[in-house]
Amino acid sequence: MSSTASFAAAPSLGVAQPTTANTNRDGTGVFSTIVTGAANGTRVDRVEVQSAGPAASAASANVLRLFLFDGTNTWLLRELAVATFTPSSTAAGFQYTFSFPAEHPLVLKNTWALKCAPHAYAGAQDKYNWVAVGGDL
Repeated sequence: MSSTASFAAAPSLGVAQPTTANTNRDGTGVFSTIVTGAANGTRVDRVEVQSAGPAASAASANVLRLFLFDGTNTWLLRELAVATFTPSSTAAGFQYTFSFPAEHPLVLKNTWALKCAPHAYAGAQDKYNWVAVGGDL
């Protein structure tokens, strides 16, 4: 363990837009990779989730899940239930932030990955942009 603090050497931004449902919570099934740990690790400060489906299309009730992957095993990290909604010219779509504050950082080791999956995906109305914001160490 280092006796000096490590700071981000470069910004890190990872993006995913899964188009396959995964009803499993046990680490099996199809996932989309948001970000993979760099050689010295990657700190993830937050993951922004924004609905990206077309206006006037009702999104499915859903559960959005974040997973950690170490190259072999996949673990459920966080999940969020989402009620059905219909974005329009007067109603914004869904938005949520999974936060990892400084006192409880999420640091991905080299080659570890942060992955995501929606429980339901019935079509374009169930698209979500997942954006991980942080820094490579």
